[in-house]
Amino acid sequence: MVLRNVTVVTVVLVNPLHTHKLKEVDDHTPSKNDAKDAGIIARAVAEGRYMHRTPREGVWSELATLSVTRRQQKADVVRWQNRIQGWLDVYAPEFRQVFKAWKGLAALWVLDTVGTTASCTEDDSGVDPVTPW
Repeated sequence: MVLRNVTVVTVVLVNPLHTHKLKEVDDHTPSKNDAKDAGIIARAVAEGRYMHRTPREGVWSELATLSVTRRQQKADVVRWQNRIQGWLDVYAPEFRQVFKAWKGLAALWVLDTVGTTASCTEDDSGVDPVTPW
């Protein structure tokens, strides 16, 4: 069968779990390789063990896109939170002893207004405010 002469190709889905189970049924070994998978999938399609693909259109397509975007955004938020905690551990190791949660209102206020520990120990006049008189 030459694919160039075929005008319509039907796209179908084969459940990966069924492919895994059929491998063991055929030759009683759970070994996996691509040639074996292709044969199992071709046989399943020839026997009619597949699902028809229903393309997403309209609202369903937008919902799928938004779902993927939300998952990516959640991963980005977790990544940034871990970075901030790492920065706090490096630049202000005592911060966790003072504040229980770095995302609390008081902790965020201190981070916003005070800045780094280097800015706490230096003054514009060049005099160290921490050193006693």
